[in-house]
Amino acid sequence: MRVPLLPLQLLGLLLLLAGGVQSVYCPAGCTCLERTVRCIRAKLSAVPKLPQNTQTLYLNNNRISRLPATIFQRMPRLEAIFLENNDIWQLPAGLFDNLPHLNRLIMYNNKLTQLPVDGFNRLNNLRRLRLDGNAIDCNCGVYSLWRRWHLDVQRQLVSISLTCAAPQPLQNQSFSSLGEHHFKCAKPQFLVAPQDAQVAAGEQLELSCEVTGLPRPQITWMHNTQEVGLEKQAQAEIQPSGSLLIRSADTSDMGIYQCIARNEMGELRSQPVRLVVNGGNHPLDSPIDARSNQVWADAGTPTHGATPVPSPSPPHFTHQPHDQIVALHGSGTRAARLRRLRLATAGHTMVRQWPPTPAVDPQPPTAGQWHYLNFPILAKGFVRQDSVHDFVNSDSDGDFIALSGSKSEVITLELSSKFMVVDPFPYFVAIYDSNAAETRPLDVLANKVDLVSIYDSCDVLEAQHLALDPAYTAVCSVAVPPSRLRAVKRAPKQVANGNLLLGSLNTYGSLSLINKSAEYNRWNPLEGLNIAETLRDTLLPEVDIGKIKDFKSYQEYINPAWITMFAWLPDNADTTGQHVLVLGTASGSLWLLTLSADAKTLLSHQETKTSMGRICHIQAFKDLLLVGDSNGLIHLYQLPAKGNTALVLVKPLWEKADRMGLQMAVITECPRTDCYYITCCKAAHLLTWSMPRTGNTDCLQARIYVGGMKITALCSLDNTSYAAGTAGSCLHCVQIIHENNQLSLQTQSIAMSVLQDFQVMGLCTSRHKNLMTLFLYRNKEYLNETVSQKNQLVMQVLKVGNQDPLEQLIRHLKSNKPMNHYTDLLAALRLHVFAEENWQKYMDFGPLDSFEFADSATEGQLQQLQIKFHVLQNAIRLQSSHLQLTVHIQKSRDELQLLLAMLNITHIRLRLQFIGSLSKRSPFQEQAIQCMFEEAHRLINKLKADFTENHVQGSTAKEFVEKMDNHIQHLHEMLGIPVISNSQKQLHRCSVSFVEISLSLDRRYCSLCDRQVIFELDNLRELYESGRNLACPVCHGSFATEMFDA
Repeated sequence: MRVPLLPLQLLGLLLLLAGGVQSVYCPAGCTCLERTVRCIRAKLSAVPKLPQNTQTLYLNNNRISRLPATIFQRMPRLEAIFLENNDIWQLPAGLFDNLPHLNRLIMYNNKLTQLPVDGFNRLNNLRRLRLDGNAIDCNCGVYSLWRRWHLDVQRQLVSISLTCAAPQPLQNQSFSSLGEHHFKCAKPQFLVAPQDAQVAAGEQLELSCEVTGLPRPQITWMHNTQEVGLEKQAQAEIQPSGSLLIRSADTSDMGIYQCIARNEMGELRSQPVRLVVNGGNHPLDSPIDARSNQVWADAGTPTHGATPVPSPSPPHFTHQPHDQIVALHGSGTRAARLRRLRLATAGHTMVRQWPPTPAVDPQPPTAGQWHYLNFPILAKGFVRQDSVHDFVNSDSDGDFIALSGSKSEVITLELSSKFMVVDPFPYFVAIYDSNAAETRPLDVLANKVDLVSIYDSCDVLEAQHLALDPAYTAVCSVAVPPSRLRAVKRAPKQVANGNLLLGSLNTYGSLSLINKSAEYNRWNPLEGLNIAETLRDTLLPEVDIGKIKDFKSYQEYINPAWITMFAWLPDNADTTGQHVLVLGTASGSLWLLTLSADAKTLLSHQETKTSMGRICHIQAFKDLLLVGDSNGLIHLYQLPAKGNTALVLVKPLWEKADRMGLQMAVITECPRTDCYYITCCKAAHLLTWSMPRTGNTDCLQARIYVGGMKITALCSLDNTSYAAGTAGSCLHCVQIIHENNQLSLQTQSIAMSVLQDFQVMGLCTSRHKNLMTLFLYRNKEYLNETVSQKNQLVMQVLKVGNQDPLEQLIRHLKSNKPMNHYTDLLAALRLHVFAEENWQKYMDFGPLDSFEFADSATEGQLQQLQIKFHVLQNAIRLQSSHLQLTVHIQKSRDELQLLLAMLNITHIRLRLQFIGSLSKRSPFQEQAIQCMFEEAHRLINKLKADFTENHVQGSTAKEFVEKMDNHIQHLHEMLGIPVISNSQKQLHRCSVSFVEISLSLDRRYCSLCDRQVIFELDNLRELYESGRNLACPVCHGSFATEMFDA
């Protein structure tokens, strides 16, 4: 029997179905449909009360003049706001702080003149912002918006419309055309901070507080809980410099003082300081009493000199857009870094001579010795991973990291030395959404058999196996689980057009080849060759479908075509221009595929059948191939030598089927012991084998329990040392002790306070082992302030060892390898310069008057000048970013002009010396000789005009010019080329040959300093000795190509 609903019950049910009382409320004059509220042309002068579950809000074409600061605070579901054609003249601070889903904000044709600083920084999903039609002053509010947009790795997806109305130099300039140099904005920074003081009663005292910042900061002084000027108008006065002058001190002046500086960019508070009058009851060396300390409880933990406004407790990382990677904090507070800068520049000078004292590599440890227990943090940032497992799959080849901790999005990190002072993080992020082209290659095979009858014939265990592995049954499943990334790895060689090549494998066996140019933030599919389809349809033999009637035969049918892991073989001179791919399948087979230079054609293939099960790990190192399967077996293979085709099993390292598939391993080579060291992770244990590089394959084995439940991260620190992270938020240093034909492992915990709140998810070291990147995940719920933070990996870049980065660069640099090979050393050098504490040391490195220019130029001399160029360039970037250092910048730029002349003329001399040693010259060499002489004379004349005797560098330039006049004259005579009386004006020339470059949309350029060269590299090779790698003569960078594709 049905009971009729009473009217009140019916109303309650309707309200419940609609989502609550507020969801059915609609403002007067508006229309509401589902979660869209339309108040268009409603003659509103103020924003009405709105439903809290609104997603799309139309308030356009009204008379609204102001927006209350809290109007949107209880509407977190808002996705789009339309406020165009109103009279809004101000945006309160924090107006958009609680709108995590907002993607469109339309406010054109209003009366805005200012934007709030950081007003849009919490709009992480914003994709469209229209502020055009407003007379906006492009000051610090616009700068904060520009900086957030500039640091966003997906900023090409964010459309911002804004045109500057002021200041006058920026009138009518669009937002996208603005640059860092257009803004004069800087947060307050202390030049001189107040200090504790003691004064006799009746005497005059001045508490110093000198502050810099743009706009000029306003200074406020606090005495205990009162603002100075409100309570002490007669005796205390704030000076124009910001200092506090107390004319006649008495005991009422005793207490705690603090200087506060504010401008549009933020607020800065000094350390609380104590003033003692007439030796009262508060001596300077006594602690501040509890009552006084309570006054400054909001100032956080004091540091010497200055303390910025602190973050709330518990500590957290600055929140930024979820799909970007940015620097969070430098080493210490900003004011502390400036303070160290002043101390470092106070008379401290260090001139480094060339060549430097050779740095010594760390010796292999003996028992009880530890080289790596301290890892200073150089930079911090984060990267999105939408499905963080108990560990993050990652592949690193030194200066490149590929992450596969997302469900489908490939995220790669390229180490870069081009980061700016405002964003000191040395990685460039690129992404690829593999879901866009997701395929399931095994479905074609599954469609050919009767899966229903096979399932009916299964026993319980077989049916469970079939049901739990969606790759077998996806073709007939109603709800197919989405694919997940299994492995992402970069090829060691570039494709024929110079692009990077990447392989991406998902759980359904689809192996995608994608490519991109260096430092481009989007990967694109590489069309032409489908690896999985080629294996399935071409390489595997045909199978009689009629014989597939049970689970076992179905597995034997599917598994050979199911790619479960892959790896790229290392670069080999025998495969010049080709790519060699190793595939592991669910049947345990290993395939060697040789691809063409453009990775679009399969040239050859070879299958090696193994005794292993489903392959879950493949790692190549030189001529070794480490393979693990899902049963826990680990085998070591040797790659085929020239003329052979099959892999050779060197040794079964682990034959126990413990069901713990190999996930992480590291292979190193130690010249001292002439051994390979192979280290593998098994749960919380490390297993290490040592194998001679030549001769017998007898192995020594050692194992150690690291701790916790599972090892989640592993990387090598040198040939015999590792860093290992565990699921228990611990970081350990592991050392191999190989003495007297015995092998053992030792561990030592690495103390890092950050690990109290974070779990170690990954570790990677750079090519030269000078930087280690640490991936962390917040393991405490209160640290995740937003949903996006739950899907973030925090990254820390740590310094390995205690060697000076400049000395490391000098020691490793070789003339026949481009500077790109030393990206990690360059990045460490730039981070050290940008840390500001030792910038004067780097400015004093290699003074120009210390370089000797002999009768014959040498490659070593050119290399010295190139290193000086990198150091000076970093110092200039630092100077241009800090107000207190801009006084030095003109001097540094003059020094750079002279240095560039020295570099180019030294390069010209080297090339002319080489051509002069030849018995016969080609037409291009003759052309290059003429152009190089023209450029040399132009540079010399330019130096004579710009560097007069009164110039700081005048004497150095004069001495250099006199020597070069003689050397160039000698080269004229040696080559039989008459002296040029009037050199041509500066042309658009090739930076190697100085031949004029014709205008074109296509270009070949230096990948580090962007200097252009001609396209014909074969012509440029005529200017060098045979076998020499071409590099930029200024920065020693390699050359890249940019082709315009209509």
